[in-house]
Amino acid sequence: MRRKKSDESKKIKLPTGTQARFLIEAQMAAFLNSGGKVTQIPNGVSGHKDGLRKQPTVVEKKPARAKG
Repeated sequence: MRRKKSDESKKIKLPTGTQARFLIEAQMAAFLNSGGKVTQIPNGVSGHKDGLRKQPTVVEKKPARAKG
């Protein structure tokens, strides 16, 4: 299957591993230099707030119709 030219232009070029590491380090340095603080969450503790979690949707199966 051939791709259209418009599909090729929509690709996002991701940085290489080294470029990504330097980008993250630069962003961290800027965050810390602007007064940002990093908090460490203890092992075994989730970073999610319990109150924000939605209840799962339960789908009930309907009984099969009798043929006849």
